[in-house]
Amino acid sequence: MSDKGLHDKVTEAAQGLPVSPLGREHINSVLERIGSIEKATEEAVFRVLPLHDQDRVRLQNMIDFLKNPELLRLVDEGHVTFGMIKPRTHEAKSGTTATDSEIAQQVHEAVSEPLKVLASQAFWISTEEAGKFYAHLKSRPEIFDRVAGFMASGAVTGLILYSEVGNAVQQWRQQMGPTNPTKSSEDGTRNTLRHRFSDTMENNVVHGSDSIENVKVELVFLADQLQKML
Repeated sequence: MSDKGLHDKVTEAAQGLPVSPLGREHINSVLERIGSIEKATEEAVFRVLPLHDQDRVRLQNMIDFLKNPELLRLVDEGHVTFGMIKPRTHEAKSGTTATDSEIAQQVHEAVSEPLKVLASQAFWISTEEAGKFYAHLKSRPEIFDRVAGFMASGAVTGLILYSEVGNAVQQWRQQMGPTNPTKSSEDGTRNTLRHRFSDTMENNVVHGSDSIENVKVELVFLADQLQKML
């Protein structure tokens, strides 16, 4: 953002303050708004930074991996499923001091046998693309708009999960736990990912495909999002 642009934003913020002698609380309010503007600018820059050659190679390898017939065969046989770590995970659990990247690492480490993470990749999703992903919620606009906007509010991490014994879809959904993280999982345990890392239904940290057919659909979705980053 140019100096003039930042000045205009600060001026606009200041104009919204109460008309009274400029006290410390007013100065702090302006500074907070400046910080918010600068953070939004940094995030916008992050989205459009050019990739280094090694990043392009890694992304292309990931895309090729997602389209590999052998991976798709494993999906059909029930050995592979798809998951996502949602954005703003640091807001998902009250009292946490961990950052999004730290929580993502903790989720990785919390994946338990027989599942293991075959591959993972962070990416950004637009509100429009998030709307396509959650198209099944369009009949509930009060939820649809909120969920699509939330998923576009930060970096998402795609997970490819593998189970040697099969039934990967259900194993991942069991490890995630109920949509409402305050409830027990189906087998009565409470040590699920959503229970451990979140308190809210909207920001419940992780997503998982609910069928083999949707695993294939969502792998294509991930490949398409990564392709846009090249």
